[in-house]
Amino acid sequence: MRRSDRFARIANWLLSLFSLAAVSLLATAGSAAEPLIPVTRERLQSPGASRFAPDRGAPIHLAAPTPLRRSRVQEPASAPGPLPVPQSAWHPSPKPSDAGRPPHVASTGPSLEGPQLQALDPSPRPSALFESANDDGESVVPDSSGAVGTNHIVTVLNTIVRVQDRGGQVVASESLDLFFSTLVADIFCYHPRCVFDPYAGRWIIAAGANPDRSNPGIVVAVSATDDPTSDWFRYYLPVDSVSARLAYRPMIGFNGKWIAIQANVHDQITGEFVESQVLVFNKTNLYAGGSGDLSRFHLKGTDYGGGHVPAVTLDPSLPVLYLVNNWSGYDVDPGTKQAQGFLRVFALSGDVGLESLTAGAFVGTAQEMTSPFFTWADFVPDGADLGLQNANTNRIQLGDSRVQSLIYRGQTLWCSQTALLPALNPTRSGVQWWEIFPDGRLFQRQLIEDPTGQWSYAYPSMAVNDHFDVLMGYNGFSRSIYPSAYYRFYPSAGVLNESQEEHLMRAGLGPYAERYFDQNRWGDWSTTCVDPVNDGAMWTLQAHSLEPTPLEPGRWAVDWALVAPRYDLQVAARISTSLLIVGQPFTWTLTVSNRLRSFGYNALMTNPIPAGVRVVAVSPSAGVADVIDGVLYWSPPRVGLDPLSCEVSAVATGDALVLNFSAGVVAFGLEDVVNNNSVIGTATVGPGTPLISPQLRLDVVDGRARVSWPVGFFNFIVESKTALANAKWGPVNEPIQSNDSRRWIDAPASTDARYFRLRLL
Repeated sequence: MRRSDRFARIANWLLSLFSLAAVSLLATAGSAAEPLIPVTRERLQSPGASRFAPDRGAPIHLAAPTPLRRSRVQEPASAPGPLPVPQSAWHPSPKPSDAGRPPHVASTGPSLEGPQLQALDPSPRPSALFESANDDGESVVPDSSGAVGTNHIVTVLNTIVRVQDRGGQVVASESLDLFFSTLVADIFCYHPRCVFDPYAGRWIIAAGANPDRSNPGIVVAVSATDDPTSDWFRYYLPVDSVSARLAYRPMIGFNGKWIAIQANVHDQITGEFVESQVLVFNKTNLYAGGSGDLSRFHLKGTDYGGGHVPAVTLDPSLPVLYLVNNWSGYDVDPGTKQAQGFLRVFALSGDVGLESLTAGAFVGTAQEMTSPFFTWADFVPDGADLGLQNANTNRIQLGDSRVQSLIYRGQTLWCSQTALLPALNPTRSGVQWWEIFPDGRLFQRQLIEDPTGQWSYAYPSMAVNDHFDVLMGYNGFSRSIYPSAYYRFYPSAGVLNESQEEHLMRAGLGPYAERYFDQNRWGDWSTTCVDPVNDGAMWTLQAHSLEPTPLEPGRWAVDWALVAPRYDLQVAARISTSLLIVGQPFTWTLTVSNRLRSFGYNALMTNPIPAGVRVVAVSPSAGVADVIDGVLYWSPPRVGLDPLSCEVSAVATGDALVLNFSAGVVAFGLEDVVNNNSVIGTATVGPGTPLISPQLRLDVVDGRARVSWPVGFFNFIVESKTALANAKWGPVNEPIQSNDSRRWIDAPASTDARYFRLRLL
């Protein structure tokens, strides 16, 4: 479905649902006076002048990873506790006098959450499933990040940068430290992220670096081409040239103009959260291996919180780059005493090099018709591990409620997060995703949670395809399982998305116990992305536990799953006439549609051209069609409910009396019903005055001249003569024989030269 069609259908619906209270919320949020977010414009040193210059080269090689110098280090050794420790200012609840206070609304409001179905269809099974990497003993958690390109898959963990082909075969591999080693001697990198820009065909990697050194930084790499095994441009960006501060958990976003890297900045000594930095690069300059000019925005933690995730913008023409953070999961209206949860939208706009970042609309759960409004905790106050696991008293750390992924697609923002529940005393967690408008309107929200507390879900990531289907991958924790990987598919139902059953992607294989600063660490995130080959299938990278060893009581592995929307293609065909004469033009029209409300991607229809048919032209309504080696190939890129057609214009050549057409279609992924994706049709060639002349063929068989012609030419006789001039044509009085393709006569043996022709009776 086209996004414009979708919003045309819901425009009046939205207007009728939004109450005056919701409109008041938007007006208040838009009118609040916000201070300017400070920015510094920076230029890195010229190439080759310092260690902060771009490194032009150093492809990833197929080599054994270089061991990290610190065994299983995840955060700086100087940290006084698990970092980043959520501070009181982590998700600030501003005072009433603060300009940034979220507006409070009345308790009435529209419900924009999709229906909760009692009986759910199953999510699609993986079309591909393979391991990317497993625990090598060098990192507490993997920090599972990666991306999928047109020919490669890149996985970036705390321990490794690995390139695989799209079938899972390892192409190249090296440690994360080695990948960035040309920037700074003995570098230590952590918290990596990776995305693929489908419009430019480039890979982007970012990570924190050297947290316990005098030069903590953020490292950034962009590929020189769409081949991740080729050259990269690498940059080292100091976090703060004055104060001892380090960067945690960089996030990557982009649009047509910029690449944005966001990181939470902490004091290097105390671990206290200080600010959120948003580093904005000229994308064209960075992709060319340029100087790395950037605008660095400083969002003070007490004013704006942290975790401002920049959007992966799947609209190359959008001039704004949006960011979203978890503002407050539990914010109480001092008047009504009602609490609700808030996200907040930020917007990067302006000319390249003169950008401005503005704090925008709040998105509150009061817009839903629920009572009470939905709330969640931003973090577990004592940092306790809440996730259960099978036959083990070691609970697992579920993290906090920061936004984990953000996509802009089709005029809305889509984001996912962990929701710690209940808000005032969290004992479990769920995962949720949102679809919101940049102006603060909540369109839909979907939550996965177990109110009984037997299950917890955490570390979600999501992707949205061009049909606005959603895939969310996440981890599940329960007494009945070991830490396992799951995903859930949400097909677009035309306006909202409907939930399907969750799918167990990989079951945990053993108990997990990896204590680090008195927490049993897991995560800290996962990755889900759309496939750039068709913009429809989606991939998710998820972790699960492995069997422990005496030396490694907590082991993990990360796996990729390819999930394509379920489809049910049906094929029909129509021939313009079922009775033909030789030389008569006709058309053979193929149609294909999808019986499900989804797209079938990368469809391929094949139709062998039968004997007796000469194709004149092929006219598809979508995609590309051509005849190669006697077979029609038609490849519509996506097939939805509306039928697509391919008209074949042809001529009957007379080489067969029965023209048998057969066509079949396949698409990307697994089909729901497979007995309706082929079709056959028949036409016959009958007597009548042909519209073209027959082509004679003369062969010698057993010493006799055999004169043959196509079987579709009826009522012809063979005549012969011995000379071209001064001789008359006379009939050859031999019986006419035939098979499925030819008619012929065997002329009497003769030593004289003879000439033959066909004459219509």
